[in-house]
Amino acid sequence: EFGSDAYIDSHNCSDTDTYDRALLYARMTVNFLNSGCNGMIHWCLFDENYGSPKRMNVGLMRYKDSGWSARPIYYVWSLITRYTVPESEIYPLIGTESGSVRATALQSPDGKWTVLITNFSGEDSKADIALDDVSGLKFRRHMVTEKTLPDDGSIVPYDTEIPYGEGISLSLPPKSFTVLTQIS
Repeated sequence: EFGSDAYIDSHNCSDTDTYDRALLYARMTVNFLNSGCNGMIHWCLFDENYGSPKRMNVGLMRYKDSGWSARPIYYVWSLITRYTVPESEIYPLIGTESGSVRATALQSPDGKWTVLITNFSGEDSKADIALDDVSGLKFRRHMVTEKTLPDDGSIVPYDTEIPYGEGISLSLPPKSFTVLTQIS
């Protein structure tokens, strides 16, 4: 289990409903994977009512009195869990333009790649991705920013397919999370 430093008490955090928390979790995921972590759990799926007044308000989705609506972390976490596969090989990526950009690549047991990239800065950044044995293949790009974040519980769609030639060069918007994947 992991969390942010916006702790109020055992059931509440001040950043639960913010995009910044979602981006922080994406960055922590990339950093944890790059450091050898092989398993993570988000507690909890939805806000839990443990009896008045002990509602745990840190879920990916709000409680039923708020229509089980998705928080920003839901969209980021759903991309991570959808496009990372158990028993994948993890390849930390280095050489990004800025210290605020972090990336990791995962190759699934069946050889498909997923790349997770965070730009934690408030400025545009670039990332150059180089992987082995993928020339000629295409990657779907899912990009999340605070402005593009859905608010209806829908899946973050891919916005383009990027062919892999000698590598992939990306422009990353400020405070963004990008997933490149070959997994459908």
